[in-house]
Amino acid sequence: MFALTADACEYILQQFEQKNNSSAHSNVWKRRSYAPMYIHTPQLKPLKDLVVKRFPDYTIAFDVVFESDGREVHWHCDYESLGPFYVPQRLKAVRNHHFLSIHFNLTDKGGHLAVYDGLILSYVYYLCISWFGIFGWVHWILACVSRPLFILFARKCKSDRLIGNVFDNTRLHSVTAGHPRTSYVLRLVKDDVKLTQSSVSKGIARSSACHVF
Repeated sequence: MFALTADACEYILQQFEQKNNSSAHSNVWKRRSYAPMYIHTPQLKPLKDLVVKRFPDYTIAFDVVFESDGREVHWHCDYESLGPFYVPQRLKAVRNHHFLSIHFNLTDKGGHLAVYDGLILSYVYYLCISWFGIFGWVHWILACVSRPLFILFARKCKSDRLIGNVFDNTRLHSVTAGHPRTSYVLRLVKDDVKLTQSSVSKGIARSSACHVF
């Protein structure tokens, strides 16, 4: 199990308040901060050491802080926010878990992370979002059609404050509605995932958040 200390949580929240944070997708998140790299500070060293030990085949690529007013984050898989990484075979990336996240609620009663691990539907969403954009009308239609599968087969993670939930962020996930929340997320990439000059340029082109890289 992964957990943040109360001191680490307070440190992240204080630093987050001092930053001029991006408001991308403001209909979903009030603010978000990409790659502040708190994970490399002394306050988070115990967590970093544990992650490195538990995931020897992965590298901690970056971290993200999200702030929401508590509304639901609809079912999606991450494409535009994967960062500047080279993904030549999308299906392989989804099938072989090239991208993992560890999600922490920093505030109480902030909704539950829910995960649907199905490979094929996750890949369909991946293509839909990469072609038509995230949270657009095509994405919304696909979410409506597939909702029964989520009701039947999705797993709901614990929402306890400071407890980390591990999931593959190229697989489908959502966050249920709850109290206004701030979340801290670590992004891990498998060691054979590469960067290229082209992948960095494309990352910046598809998401302003990638400028930070």
